[in-house]
Amino acid sequence: MRIRGGDASSLAKVLGDLVEAYKLRAPLDEVRMRSCWDGLMGESVASRTESFLVSGQKLMVRIGDAALRSELHLNQTNIIEQLNACAGVSGRHRITRLLFI
Repeated sequence: MRIRGGDASSLAKVLGDLVEAYKLRAPLDEVRMRSCWDGLMGESVASRTESFLVSGQKLMVRIGDAALRSELHLNQTNIIEQLNACAGVSGRHRITRLLFI
């Protein structure tokens, strides 16, 4: 089988260009954030998380238990740092505010 010489690009570059062209970066980052949330917070918090929404640089999480919500609110700075590090997001997709509703 003969390989054509043409414009050789790495697969990572081509996929990255497709993600940017179809504006899929924000939805993919939200999915990564959600999976990181479940992993970082553990099963007990993940099971009480009713909704999870990323809007700009804000993350809004609905927690059904008021006591748990207030405890998480006290640790929100650490949670934000861990989520951003786990999801590998940067720039405009980086979470700067965490709201528990």
